[in-house]
Formats: sequence, structure tokens, C-alpha cells
Amino acid sequence: MAIYLPGTAEEEHIALDELTPREIVAELDKYVAEQRAKIQSNNDDVTKEKERFFGWRLKKQQEEKKISDAVAPFVTENPITTGAGSVTPAPKQGPKS
Repeated sequence: MAIYLPGTAEEEHIALDELTPREIVAELDKYVAEQRAKIQSNNDDVTKEKERFFGWRLKKQQEEKKISDAVAPFVTENPITTGAGSVTPAPKQGPKS
């Protein structure tokens, strides 16, 4: 039974039956290194996107504050949500009799 290591193209698959144990370990080490490089690249991409998101969220909060300050003289309740948890719940109505 032949076992194949994943490669970049089908013709590059290496039959483990044809390799010595040291060659197998070397191929596995190479594969693990490639996977670690992909994981690191993905982690770097996630970090960049988090930074972009936090920058966007900060700008959004600043704009919401500007709008809130602009409409404050004209409304009794602020219709603009600024920051987390500033949404006021609607008053509960009791049962009608």
C-alpha cells in the first residue's frame, strides 16, 4: 500500500514506500514548516484586519459623537448610539384592563 505526502502538484506526490525513514522525517518536517508559514501568514493577516477594524470603530464612534452633539439641542432623547451599551430600553407597558 502506497501512502503519499501532499505536494503542490499531483506528479510531485512522493510514495512513502520508496523513502527511508530519514527522508520521510525530512519530508514531514518540510510539510510542517510550510503549514506553520501559512498559519503565521494567516495570523499576520488577522492582526492587520483587527487593526483596521479598531481604527474603523474609533472613527465611527467619533462620528457618532459629532452627530450626537449636533442634534442634542433639537431633540430630548439622543437618537444616535454612541459607544457600547448606550441604547436605552423601551418602557415596559403593563397589561391593559
